[in-house]
Amino acid sequence: MLALDSSTASIQKMSLRNDISGVLLNNHYAIAKVIGRGGIGITYLGFDSYQFNKPCVIKEFAPFGQQEQQVQQLKDLFIRESQILSQLEHPQIPKFYACFEIEERLFLVREYIEGKSYGQLLKERVKQGKTFSELEVLALLKNTLAILTYIHNNGVIHRDISPCNIMQPTDGELPILIDFGVGKKCDDLLQEKTDNSTNHYDNYTLVGKIGYASPEQLRFGKCSACSDLYSLGISAIALLIGKHPSEFINYDLQSQWHNKVTVSENLAEFISKLTAYTPKQRYQSAEEALVDLESL
Repeated sequence: MLALDSSTASIQKMSLRNDISGVLLNNHYAIAKVIGRGGIGITYLGFDSYQFNKPCVIKEFAPFGQQEQQVQQLKDLFIRESQILSQLEHPQIPKFYACFEIEERLFLVREYIEGKSYGQLLKERVKQGKTFSELEVLALLKNTLAILTYIHNNGVIHRDISPCNIMQPTDGELPILIDFGVGKKCDDLLQEKTDNSTNHYDNYTLVGKIGYASPEQLRFGKCSACSDLYSLGISAIALLIGKHPSEFINYDLQSQWHNKVTVSENLAEFISKLTAYTPKQRYQSAEEALVDLESL
């Protein structure tokens, strides 16, 4: 478990769902405004007073409408994101700054990325009657596979790859992979399997976005590096077609996209191998996929 920095600094007692814009946390991080809300918490734009008011992202754990047991599981996921980010150092992953608790309110602070997610960019293009080109998707696949190669080699499975979790920075060419909230260390997955040797699917946490998560992830909660590759492949299809996966994946979780967009035979074969139904039919590592992609 990650050791959290405690603080004697006081913030006003209020509901976890209330906005705390204007509050200075730990006499260090100034909260400017809310930039996102979700079932697990609130995300703020903040400024680091120790670094000349450099912008940062402050995430507050604030689950809404969850039972007590679920709250603890979500809290574990929130802390896990801090643990994972603190152990990773890559130019395409946001830097971890801090994780602390104040008056039983839990916060995570990471690097702020100026830009838009590919989910946002896709919505903008669809409104204009456009989608992403094959060359753009090839570049995104190559650059994202480089990130996955790094995190997988460091024993981390992201488990939530989607266009919404890949950022295009305003001032940079390389995409940034964000939101490691449901990411998991490989040794944690192995421990779960050992602890549930009679039926090692029982206590897996079902995570990932419907449509983007792999069949084994949705049906059994079972994840591997191949699961991340599947999600990346589905993301590529969504960017090419301009549709949510629900429009090209059937009820049996089989991807049927080839008649919805025209791409080169090589790219079609590559994406098909990324998104094969069973893990054994996919690339077995991001590194293997990257080598193959670069030969296209």
